[in-house]
Amino acid sequence: MRFTKGALLAVSIRLNMATVAELVTMVGHGEARSNDSPQCMFSTPLKMTMANATVRLLEALRSPEEAQVLAPSIVREICYRVLVDEQGGAVRTALAQQGQFGRIAKALNRIHADFAEPLEVGRLANEVGMSTSVFHVHFKAVTQTSPLQYIKSTRLHHARMMMIRDGLPAAATAMRVGYESPSQFSREFKRFFGRPPGEEVREMKALLTLLPPERIEALAVPH
Repeated sequence: MRFTKGALLAVSIRLNMATVAELVTMVGHGEARSNDSPQCMFSTPLKMTMANATVRLLEALRSPEEAQVLAPSIVREICYRVLVDEQGGAVRTALAQQGQFGRIAKALNRIHADFAEPLEVGRLANEVGMSTSVFHVHFKAVTQTSPLQYIKSTRLHHARMMMIRDGLPAAATAMRVGYESPSQFSREFKRFFGRPPGEEVREMKALLTLLPPERIEALAVPH
């Protein structure tokens, strides 16, 4: 590939706020400091870890199959590297100024940690010190979806990965991700992914056979 002199090449990634909220609760770098002022643009030297992730993302985007299977986990990695790098404090400060972001981040972390357990929206709201109605408003502002839909999406994504990686049947998987009824699981799975569990797993396994082993190992639940 040839570039003209002075050409500027850039990659722009629109952050998924739900993913960022979850990562903020996991990175363990403490509260944002007052001197970490949020900025509309922040420039730092490109580290090899970030460069490597960016190259892998661009390579994945060349293939529709790899874009579907691999890109979400690579974007999540890039978000993580932003949060733990030099600009992470400024990013967390900007997020802290977004109303109840910290409380919603705590609820998201609880959902991802205990997705297979019974999760009641009222209890989640109480755990983060909000009324149920206020919790709904702020949760949707961060995730663009309702708490119940987010819980369902998290369970279904984990279920699909379990069936692909571990070869579990749909009925057993349903129980592992918190469904009491296998038939309800199958209905909601088809509504969410557009195909019944068995068909979706066969299609995804066919795609995975086209990928090198090291890329399959990098797969994560996209959310």
